Amino acid sequence: MLKTKIAMAALFSLSAVAQASMIDADVAEHRPLVVVGEPSSSGIAGAIPYIDLGNNLFTGTVQLQYSGNRFCSGSLLPSGRHILTAAHCLTDDAGNAFPNYNGFSIQFDGPEGHEDINFRSVAIHPGWTFDYSGNGDDIAIVELSTAAPQWAERYQLYTGDAVGQEYLRIGYGGFGWGDVGDVYGGVAADGENLNRVFGTNFFDGGNAELCYMVGWNCGGGAVLTSDFDGPNDTDGDGIGDNDLWGQLFNLFAGTDFYVHGATGMEVGSAGGDSGGTLLVNGMLAAVTSYGFSFGETYFDYGGGLNSSWGEGMADTSVAWHYQWIVANSVPVPAPLALFGIGLLAMGLRRRAA
Repeated sequence: MLKTKIAMAALFSLSAVAQASMIDADVAEHRPLVVVGEPSSSGIAGAIPYIDLGNNLFTGTVQLQYSGNRFCSGSLLPSGRHILTAAHCLTDDAGNAFPNYNGFSIQFDGPEGHEDINFRSVAIHPGWTFDYSGNGDDIAIVELSTAAPQWAERYQLYTGDAVGQEYLRIGYGGFGWGDVGDVYGGVAADGENLNRVFGTNFFDGGNAELCYMVGWNCGGGAVLTSDFDGPNDTDGDGIGDNDLWGQLFNLFAGTDFYVHGATGMEVGSAGGDSGGTLLVNGMLAAVTSYGFSFGETYFDYGGGLNSSWGEGMADTSVAWHYQWIVANSVPVPAPLALFGIGLLAMGLRRRAA
């Protein structure tokens, strides 16, 4: 397996220079983005294990709102004052920050109810240009006007190599089943607020895999990729019918390195999950960015970009952007007049954070 990995890495390096393309990029669809891996025949009973019905799990995963309308997800950082989310949630189509963020807020959902906190400021990664062609940087940080509720979980940052790791995806996005896609706008908790939906998957690779397949000229590790595997293996070859990376790399490169198969609680991402949480070993490893499909010709069960089995996800790596995240999520010192001689203690707390 190690030899295969090294060989594939060399192949990616060459393809980035030569702009080789295994798949016609014109057939690929992608869009900003949890859909459960169960088939629709399982009904809501099959989906219940994926839903945070009590609002008491993953309380650091939040909803972004504008004038009360929900539109993206996000994750509470260790400072308790900052939310990590996707840049495309907070910029125009050219990647520019909005003139102001009046009316924008974060909703925290916990077992005791809901709490809204307004934005204080927004930091957009300087590399973000609303370009999804492999290089990433779809990441932003919201500073809250007040500290998050004490009961809200603060996610520590994952700085290791996430490729090959099983992850937990959490978001407030469109909901559905693997054979029909995101048929619902979200799971309503009380007729108004949404429940978090969650499940597992594997990070199959980085942006190199995606760039290799469609011929984009990109490098680095800013993006983590995974696929939404279904349970079917019609020909019995050990590679699922809708195992996107497993099938593609077996077809074009003759390797089974990317064959993971579905996890016990396989999920994919859907609209509304953008900016959402991906945890490895309980730590924040990535931010939901977008989903993509190569169509039925290339293993998409639904034949179009609807978050069904056989589609892929590209997510922004936390480890790759670690320095930028830390630099933009340091708590702002309180005014001198209010704290006076407490500055020393405040400084000690900041260094320990």
